Amino acid sequence: MRTLAGLQVKTFTENDKLIVTDTIIKLKEHNKCLDKFSCTKIKLVQLAISGIVGIGTGLAMLPIFDSEVQELSEAGLIIDEYNVASIGVSINTLAIFSTVSTIALYHYMSHRDHKDESTPFQKIALDIAKVASLCSAILPVSQLWAIEVTNQSIVGSSGFDEYLAWATFTTLPLCIYKSLEAFEHLSDFVLNKLHHINLDSIGSNLFVYMPTLLSATGRFIAYTASAAYLGTELGMGEELSLVMGALIGGVAGSSVIGVAEHNSLKWLFEKREENTTWKQKLGGAICALEGILLTLPLVTTGMEAVKEWNPVFKGMIFSPLFISHSIYEGRCIYKAIEKLFHVQQDIEGQLRLISMDGDNESYERFVSTDLLPVDNEQINIAGDSEIVENI
Repeated sequence: MRTLAGLQVKTFTENDKLIVTDTIIKLKEHNKCLDKFSCTKIKLVQLAISGIVGIGTGLAMLPIFDSEVQELSEAGLIIDEYNVASIGVSINTLAIFSTVSTIALYHYMSHRDHKDESTPFQKIALDIAKVASLCSAILPVSQLWAIEVTNQSIVGSSGFDEYLAWATFTTLPLCIYKSLEAFEHLSDFVLNKLHHINLDSIGSNLFVYMPTLLSATGRFIAYTASAAYLGTELGMGEELSLVMGALIGGVAGSSVIGVAEHNSLKWLFEKREENTTWKQKLGGAICALEGILLTLPLVTTGMEAVKEWNPVFKGMIFSPLFISHSIYEGRCIYKAIEKLFHVQQDIEGQLRLISMDGDNESYERFVSTDLLPVDNEQINIAGDSEIVENI
């Protein structure tokens, strides 16, 4: 008997090992006999739904980044012709957001929820996180509708035309992806999945916490302005829209993104057991560049909301936001690539165990098996348990 992470670990006897091995082999055979057609059909449906949402997300972001290119062109910051830059950014936007959104949603639907492994407090926190994650979609949704309404007024159109139709049919996919993206970071925070990353120096702590804190003001301004715009468009008064915008966007929405940015900054200090390959370094560099591009709408929204302020003061407010959010956006892309090339097998079976305490009271535990080739000499199970049956 030995102790591992606070748990008693008992090495099986030879007879126990044979039982476990036989059980795993039977589980493998059982899963091979499952209705493969049904499993394939479910995966195809999940992939189709993910693809539709992914394309919808990419289409929703197209007007936003096209507007960014137009503003940069008018400011003289783009040397190339506007059409060339617009086409390049449009292709990049559609490709990045469609791919990342598709992967994120498919991964979410095809993998089990870890809520069963959490404590009661964590379960409540996860439920709150799901609602709070919706607030993170306020900024891109607000940008999308503002641009399409402006385009409608420019051409002198009215009613439910192609501009409002574009915004209407792409809003839902955009909300799904942005909410899911934010919830994944919140769940990592609630379940403390980054506890293994140690910030063992003053420099690392400053790098993680300072940008997150210093960017809070700029993030609050951007999300408040976006939420207030939506409130005004829904018919609320300016004062009520500003108050609701500050609460829903400035507090809830910006706090969610703040947690996500903090997680992304902390992730940079994760120590990998394997050496980083040149492909990983190249992928990381590309993701970092994409993150810079994807951060522009957030920063420009905030700066537009306070355009009459002193330029130096605005730079001090939004520079930390630009840094922290660029890392966050780059991390989202990198995580999607990791999910695409490191697909984990779903759990195919479980072993039912019964543990006995001193009062002869029993309780059931379920130990998952990955159903990989088993070495009898390496089988251990946490807890002083006996196998009674297999499911």
